[in-house]
Amino acid sequence: MSRDPPGEGGESSPVCADMSIDKFSILTPEKQTFRKKDQSKVDGFLDRMRQRIHCTFCGGAKCKHENWESLKEKRYKTAIEGLISSWVGDDVIASQRPSTSLFRKYSLIEQFREKRITGVLNLQEKGEHASCGPDGIYASTGYSYSGEQDLMRHQISYYEFPWPDMTAPKQDIVLRSVQVMDSHVKKSGKVLVHCHAGLGRTGLMIACYLLYAQKMPSADVIELVRQMRPGAIQTSRQVKFIHDFESHLWRLSHTFRVEVSESALDIDLFLKKQRLLLHGDHADSYRFIPMTIHLILCQLLNLTKANPSNSELSVKSLGSGRLPEGSALNDVRRSINRRTFDATSVNDVKLLSYLVWDWFKSLSFPVLTPDEASAIVAYMRQPPGERIALPTFIRTTLRLSVVQTLGMVLSAYHIICLNIKESLKVRALRCLTDSFTTVRDGVTVRGEPGTFGLLYEFFVDWARLDQGGCFDLGGAGYQDHTISGIAEESADVL
Repeated sequence: MSRDPPGEGGESSPVCADMSIDKFSILTPEKQTFRKKDQSKVDGFLDRMRQRIHCTFCGGAKCKHENWESLKEKRYKTAIEGLISSWVGDDVIASQRPSTSLFRKYSLIEQFREKRITGVLNLQEKGEHASCGPDGIYASTGYSYSGEQDLMRHQISYYEFPWPDMTAPKQDIVLRSVQVMDSHVKKSGKVLVHCHAGLGRTGLMIACYLLYAQKMPSADVIELVRQMRPGAIQTSRQVKFIHDFESHLWRLSHTFRVEVSESALDIDLFLKKQRLLLHGDHADSYRFIPMTIHLILCQLLNLTKANPSNSELSVKSLGSGRLPEGSALNDVRRSINRRTFDATSVNDVKLLSYLVWDWFKSLSFPVLTPDEASAIVAYMRQPPGERIALPTFIRTTLRLSVVQTLGMVLSAYHIICLNIKESLKVRALRCLTDSFTTVRDGVTVRGEPGTFGLLYEFFVDWARLDQGGCFDLGGAGYQDHTISGIAEESADVL
């Protein structure tokens, strides 16, 4: 039994009964406070305790998660000899952690080269599982190997995205990680992912990569990873994280309102979410342009090229009352929202053209702000000889997202309308003007009567100025056109 120190009310403090009441702080009801436990700290403590308990059963230098020789005797098929590892799909290996001695003993670099493994993703925290495996960990790196010495000097890319064992990470960490994996696989080769055992964190990361890169449903992803890597994705929290990560990707990619309950976005918030979802060159190229609308326009241009009949159909499909029949529209909207949409597989020009108009109309606010619309109206009311040059006005008055997005749309429809009658050209520009200035919920930036005509004339002048320059008229296929050309055209012409 512990004894209180002298002077604090224990047996060595007999004066306790004689102490005056002013020695104590009396809490009145209004002064009383109740401390609420920080659940994150509780969870963190439990996670650390779980890892320590877990480590005690690993086996030390003969850790069961780092003992390939024992599995070799059982004829366990591995992706890399010397590592307890498994292919999950064609581009990713799930593995135990390697060590410097294993790199030498089993010639891992040579095996990596044979299997086109050009990147390694390390999910461990520094110092974890310090007693496990043949090498333990090195004080200089905090890991069982050196990323620089064992990998990078052999031209193997090395990435660290650590989080605690037996836990689920933060979504932003995983999103950055799978974007790195996706970029590496597309540009450089295959990837080996490891934590300690290559089961929990590794399984979660690979599952999220498949969600992101291959757009597979979360239930199918979990089943596949567990089938290819037995024991992977170890906790219910990790399973829940994978389902939640899928929902997170859907929120970022949400483009069209399908249900009334779904919230609408303005163009700037939409582009902000798009930038979080994309990475690399795509993120830079589509910084101010909705990627889906660009891809739809490219396919429209392919289908209407040297085809006046399709051009007329696409123009007639703009505007309210032109809703495509059946459930095809909502099916396409959902596929766009779920990132499974392939514009090149759609040959219905009426549907594609309606989607362009529909996207602008489904925004929460018109793509033009009231101030931008008012500035355009004031500009158009000036005598032509007194106006500043149109490119200068556009560049100095409109946001860059408006300049590049509307410039792209006007450029595409200028090309589509080249070989059709004048009345349909007028219709196209009037429908586009309406979609740029009024959304489906009734919000409009058009003020007093007569402003629509001035806004329409402004967009006619803009389209005439651009002359379809955002797209290469001589290109073999518009889907091959790089989006950077639109930004360059905006900078050059505007």
